[in-house]
Amino acid sequence: QQLAAIAALFPNSLVDSELGEVPEGWSIESIYDISDVIYGAAFKSKLFNENDDGLPLVRIRDLKHERPGVSTPEIHKKGYLIQNGDLLVGMDGEFRPYIWGGNGAWMNQRVCAFKPKKGLSAALIRGFISHQLRFFELTAVATTVIHLGKSDIDGFSYLEPNNELLSVCSDFLEPIFQRVIANKTECISLEEARNALLPKLLSGELTTATTEKAKHV
Repeated sequence: QQLAAIAALFPNSLVDSELGEVPEGWSIESIYDISDVIYGAAFKSKLFNENDDGLPLVRIRDLKHERPGVSTPEIHKKGYLIQNGDLLVGMDGEFRPYIWGGNGAWMNQRVCAFKPKKGLSAALIRGFISHQLRFFELTAVATTVIHLGKSDIDGFSYLEPNNELLSVCSDFLEPIFQRVIANKTECISLEEARNALLPKLLSGELTTATTEKAKHV
């Protein structure tokens, strides 16, 4: 019955559009209808450090591995503090929508975040922008590195179905999205625990017998 109710939300005919044939009643709308876009701030590079002075700072190079390489004590007036689950895109070189799971950090310039509106899941936004980012990467022309700008993002769109169907899809994707975030943060916690314990195990300060005993206390 649930599947039948969802199927009933889809039109039973197609019509021509600038994208080709689309379901009747659906329309092409701006991505800004369902997502805000926040741009990173220009933090002072002279304050970057590897001594954990301040908060971690996310640069494009950090998106793939979710491990910020530097920190900064600077509190930028236009700074955006990234949270787990944010949908981030690097704006130079290659363009992928990354689901952040590396805990709180400042967002550096040339990184942007897509923030869902209307209570929609970021997973839904990710689906809408992924192919557009890929198309931009494959078709953009540059003498050196390809740059994604606000004017390019201004042209991003999505195929708008009825609001009920949009909500149904969002509700279906959100638990999966939250599981992905939870897995990411758990992996980081386990990695941090390993990095803290391994030197002590190697030095003999801790033994496996000690850790087993601690587990049962």
